[in-house]
Amino acid sequence: MLVEKLTEIIRADVWMMERLEALLEFRIEDAWIGAGFIRNRVWDVLHGFYPDKQLNDIDVIYFDSIELTPERDLEMEALLRTKYPKDNWSVKNQARMHLKHAHEPYKNCEEGLSHWVETPTCVAVKLWPNPANIHILAPHGLEDLMNLKVRPNPTYGPEKAELYNQRVIEKKWATKWPKLDILFM
Repeated sequence: MLVEKLTEIIRADVWMMERLEALLEFRIEDAWIGAGFIRNRVWDVLHGFYPDKQLNDIDVIYFDSIELTPERDLEMEALLRTKYPKDNWSVKNQARMHLKHAHEPYKNCEEGLSHWVETPTCVAVKLWPNPANIHILAPHGLEDLMNLKVRPNPTYGPEKAELYNQRVIEKKWATKWPKLDILFM
């Protein structure tokens, strides 16, 4: 049921579908768009708001254990910007993101995504390999996202409380989406 509802929200949004189609050009099996691209749209729809297309950025994640240079990310951002110049693309190879967070190397995008700060942000989608289908990656499930719950990543302990709490406050989600049930650590 939640998968169908999320798929329906995405399919109904031409702007989202166009960005997902742009990602197809890279022909990377493990490449996704996530974070606010999904989270904000779902929360807008569930609040009955007209979708706000102004995102801080569009987070693209992919996994390539061979080409690990940050320059590859920048090249991909530049290509996406030629297609949609008003969008702020942020592309990150998850094969090297473990270094930023002092984790063991990730095996794929799902593992990288599973470490993002709050559960409704740990959701990504793609069209590849079959553009007729929307594929969903949600290592902590869709329940929190679709039920307007904001909680910290379940792998986070008390040492991450300040990071999580500060992020929730700085993003002003409670003001923008008043129906959210935000759990603080």
